[in-house]
Amino acid sequence: MLSNICDNYIVPAYTNFNEKNIALSNSLSLFSSNPTVDAFEALKQTWKDALLSWQQVCFLDFGPAAFVILNNQVNLHPVDTDVVNNNISLGVYNLEQASNNDAKGYQALDYLLHQPGMSDQDHVTYFMSNGNAMTYLTDVVENINYWSNYILTEWTTSYQDSFKSNSSSESNAQGSSISNLVNGLCYHYESIIRKGKIGLPLGSFNGFSQQEMPDLVECYYRQESLPFAIESVSAMKKFINGESFNTPENRLGLDDYINFVGDAKFKRSFFNH
Repeated sequence: MLSNICDNYIVPAYTNFNEKNIALSNSLSLFSSNPTVDAFEALKQTWKDALLSWQQVCFLDFGPAAFVILNNQVNLHPVDTDVVNNNISLGVYNLEQASNNDAKGYQALDYLLHQPGMSDQDHVTYFMSNGNAMTYLTDVVENINYWSNYILTEWTTSYQDSFKSNSSSESNAQGSSISNLVNGLCYHYESIIRKGKIGLPLGSFNGFSQQEMPDLVECYYRQESLPFAIESVSAMKKFINGESFNTPENRLGLDDYINFVGDAKFKRSFFNH
């Protein structure tokens, strides 16, 4: 099961994630060298494609991703637009500092590429006339690229062997591969999807007031968040069922493991969510 999950989903999914970020970087290079509306629209599309590819790996919150808190590096929301604008204004910043986690990643790009009240042509003019803004845009994209390449490299050079064959991988004890992936799935579903993407914006987690907070949605500035939440849930389902990333072929997955240990109650609870 662990070999199937690793070889047929995790590594191909991280490979796709890295490739989509390379495409994003290439699209930005084309835009910066030829800042036209068409090039800007292409840049926004590659940003969307890259963010969708993130939804397919974001729940793999263990191993290298957990070590660097990958979600905070590439997709922490809501974005702090004050910090983004201040960084651009000063032209001096360090994206590796934790204080900039909510001023980089895909959500910073969401803001920069979909600034309120600005048309595509306005955005082109903005980046053409503001060198600091173009530099910041480039640095944010390259920072995402750094992390996607780092995670893929960690999996393909060392961690996959540990994941499949470490001394505790055949149990579900704390620290085992099964424990890590189940904890990663549960954390992502409860904290990132149920609470972060849905519950907080709807006000369900807003104390007694239950006041809606729509500005907390993912991709607030694009004003289209649902496709990313749907993709995240769909990818989790595919992963749990042991499907290959690139094909619908169904092999040994966590669903089979749950059947094997006979925990029908857990299965009903998890899948009914």
